[in-house]
Amino acid sequence: MVKIKVPKDVSYGCFTYKVYLDPTQDESGFGGSTLFDKEEIRINPTIPNSRKLTAFIHENTHLINKAHNLDLSEHETELLANGFAELLARNLGIELDWSDVPTLKLVVEEKGDKGGN
Repeated sequence: MVKIKVPKDVSYGCFTYKVYLDPTQDESGFGGSTLFDKEEIRINPTIPNSRKLTAFIHENTHLINKAHNLDLSEHETELLANGFAELLARNLGIELDWSDVPTLKLVVEEKGDKGGN
C-alpha cells in the first residue's frame, strides 16, 4: 500500500473547503457530509479506513458536481465514489493517511443559572 496524506483543505472553483474528522457523523449514521455554506467536508473518524476513503471521494464528488453543474443524483455520486475507491485502493494500492486532518471538538455550552438567584 502507498499512503497519501489527506489535505487539510481542497479547492474547487473559487471555493476552498476545510477537511475535518467529525465524531458527530457517527451519531447521524453518515460516513461523511459536505457543508456547502460552511465550506467544510466532515468525515466520520470511527469508520474503517476503506469507508473513510469512499466517504472522502463521495464528498469530493459532491463538490465537483456543484462546481461544474453536472447535475449528478445521489445514486450516481455514490456509484462514482465507489468506483474511484476501488480504483485507488484495490488497483493502485493507495491508502489515505488522515494524520494531518484535524478532529472537530464538540463544544457543549453549560446552561445554568447565571443570575445568581
